[in-house]
Amino acid sequence: MRASERVIKPEILDNLSPDDPRAIRSRQDLCAIDAILGNSRWITAQLQSRTQIPSSIVEIGAGTGALCNRLHKRFPDSLITGLDLVS
Repeated sequence: MRASERVIKPEILDNLSPDDPRAIRSRQDLCAIDAILGNSRWITAQLQSRTQIPSSIVEIGAGTGALCNRLHKRFPDSLITGLDLVS
């Protein structure tokens, strides 16, 4: 079996200024999609179901930081770190 080759291509959003109206709209769309799919709610629920509150949480690909903000509100004593690429 041959392994698939991974090809990484920059997204259009990666090349836009953060204050570009298209970037702002894209981030709003991503928040709406997250609200519909419930990803943030699911992650938060999984962490809350643990018997011990995590002392630290790292989000890789944090984007706008919305999930980090949500987690900080739910786990104020945990160290929350968001990582994302910056060009």
